[in-house]
Amino acid sequence: MSRNSQLIGWILPKLEESGCFGVGCKIGYQRDVDRSGEDQFASSVEFLKLIVKSGSDIRNYEVVIKLQTNSQLVWDVIKPKVQFQNEILMYSKIFPVLDKDEIIKELCCKYYLGIAETDAGLEKDFIVLEDLSDQGYKLSSEKVFLDYDHCALAMRAIGKFHGLSYAAKQRDLNLFMSTVSKLQSKWDDNFIRTWKDMFKLCGSRGVLPLIEANYSENLLKEFLRNYEDPVKFLNALAASEEPEAVVCHGDFCRNNVFFHYGKDGGPDGIKLFDFQTPMYASPATELAFFLYMNTSQELRNKHWDDLLNAYKDGVKSVVPNMNVPEPNFKKFAAYGYIICSYFLPFMMDNEGVVLEELIALNPQEQTRIFSSIGGEKGTQALVDIIKHFLERDYIQASYE
Repeated sequence: MSRNSQLIGWILPKLEESGCFGVGCKIGYQRDVDRSGEDQFASSVEFLKLIVKSGSDIRNYEVVIKLQTNSQLVWDVIKPKVQFQNEILMYSKIFPVLDKDEIIKELCCKYYLGIAETDAGLEKDFIVLEDLSDQGYKLSSEKVFLDYDHCALAMRAIGKFHGLSYAAKQRDLNLFMSTVSKLQSKWDDNFIRTWKDMFKLCGSRGVLPLIEANYSENLLKEFLRNYEDPVKFLNALAASEEPEAVVCHGDFCRNNVFFHYGKDGGPDGIKLFDFQTPMYASPATELAFFLYMNTSQELRNKHWDDLLNAYKDGVKSVVPNMNVPEPNFKKFAAYGYIICSYFLPFMMDNEGVVLEELIALNPQEQTRIFSSIGGEKGTQALVDIIKHFLERDYIQASYE
C-alpha cells in the first residue's frame, strides 16, 4: 500500500471525528488516479470524491487533500511544518476574523479540516479543501506573464482580500492584531544567511547591466550594497507599516490562483489558494511581487496605473468610505524584486529541471544555476524590472 493510501486511511476517521461533514457520518472515497497537482513545489496532493453517509442520506464531495511532499530533501530545505500550520491558521482562525459579507467564500475555496501538530512528524500533516475543478476553475494556460484581463481580475481580488484587513481593524483592532500575531515568519535568519550568495548574485543580475551602461550608476551601486546584509534587507522589506499593513497572501502569483473562464474564453472568476506563507506586511510587498512576476514590460508600460486602480477598486468594494493609501513601492517594491530575481527566470525556463535533483545540490551549485537560468531572456526580464523601478522612483539607496 502506498504512503498516500495509508494516509487517506488515517485522514478519513479524522474527518468523521471532526464533524465537518456532519455529526455521526461515515465517509468512504474514490480516488481520481488520472489527476496530479500542477506546479506543486513543496507539497503533494490527492484528488478524491468523498462519499458521506448519514443514515439513508448519501452525499458526494469533491476534495483535494494536501500532504507533505515525500522528499526528505525538501523537508530539510524549507519549513514545511510551519507552512502547513500557517495555512491551517489562515483557514481556521484568521479568515473568520477577516470575513465580511462572505467575501472569503467568494475569493477562496472551502476549507474542511487540517492537522499539523507541532509535536508530531511531518508525515501525517494534511489539509482537506474543496476541489474547484468541477466548477470550472483552473490555472491559467500562460506559465509566467498574464494578459491584462487576468491581471486586472487578480488585482481586484487581492484588493478585496486586503480590504478585509482594513475592515477587520475597524471592527475590532485588538482581536485582529492578536489573531494575526500567531502567524509564523516566512523568513528565517539562518535560511537567509545560507542563501546570501544566491540572493546577491540573482539580485545583481538585473542591476549590473544597467550600471555597466551608466544607467543611474551611483544609485544602483548603493542599492546593491544592501545585499551585503541580506537579513537586515529582507526583514526591513517584510516589516509591517501601520496603518497600511494588511494580511498578505505572501505568495500571490499565477501559480496560486485559479481562474474561471466564460463562454468567450476570457476570465470571469478567480479563487486564491495555497496560503502557506502569509505575512502581515505592507500591501506593496504583495503587489510588487505579483505585478513584476506576472506582467511583461509592455503590459506594465501600457496598464500599470490601470492595474493599481483595479486594486483600489477591490479595496473600496469592501471598505467603501476608505481613502485607499497609495502602495509604498519606493520602500517595499524591492521585496518583490528579490523573489523575482531567482523565481522569474526559473519559471521562464525550467524545461528539464528535476526539482528533486536541484534541491539535492549544495547551496553553491544551486546559486550557480539560479543566477544563470533563463539565459539572456531571464536577465533582460530582471533588467526591465529595475528600469521600471527607476522610471517610477520605486528604488532607494538604503533600506532600514
